This record gives sequence, structure tokens and C-alpha cells, in this order.
Amino acid sequence: MLNRRKKEFIKYYVLSKNATASAKRAGYSERTAYSTGSRLTKNVEVRREIEREFREIDESLKWSIDKIKQEITKLANEGKKESNRVRALELLAKIEGLYKEQGNSIAIFNGLEEQEQAIVKSRLT
Repeated sequence: MLNRRKKEFIKYYVLSKNATASAKRAGYSERTAYSTGSRLTKNVEVRREIEREFREIDESLKWSIDKIKQEITKLANEGKKESNRVRALELLAKIEGLYKEQGNSIAIFNGLEEQEQAIVKSRLT
């Protein structure tokens, strides 16, 4: 069973990933915060809860990224202005790691054949 201070430690540790600072903020002694933080991160019950919290955060972020991609894809397909559709395609390419700007709008395309690169470049310019 997790007591109040352990729950506080978990909350602060998930935010900072710093065991010593988290122990201090959770109300443990400043003098022993280093060893207390280290001990708590090795405690099976505390570790399990920390890992659960990180999984929840990962899932939440994944959902957000998927939702963003979905909305940008919708704009790319259904946008009223061509410039908006092109910008949406550019953003999707950047999110997927296929395109990024360098210097004066020089593009790098990862994982695309030359012909595919030419098609994407023509759409982005």
C-alpha cells in the first residue's frame, strides 16, 4: 500500500525524473533525500506505479499525435484553398520524417525514391 509521501514522490518523479528532488518535494528529509529517492525508485510497488504513470502518458501523447495527423490529413484532402492543402501535406511529411527544411528551404526526403522526391517537391513548391 502506498502512503501519501510515496504517492507524492511518484507524482513529482514522473514530472522531473529526478529522485532526489522528488523525495524533497514529497516531504522526505533534505539530508537523506538522495538515498531515500534512490531507495524509492527501486521499491517494487513504487516502480510499478511509476511505470504505469509513464505508460498512461505515452498513450495520451500517442493519441494526441494520431489526432493531429488525422486533422492535418483531413485538411490536406478537403481544404478549400490549395495553399492550405499543400501546407497540410508538408506538415504530414515533416511529422512522418520524410521532409525537413534546411537553410533556404532545401528539402531532404528520407526513404523516398528520386521520382517520389520530385513529385513531393513539385507539390511543396
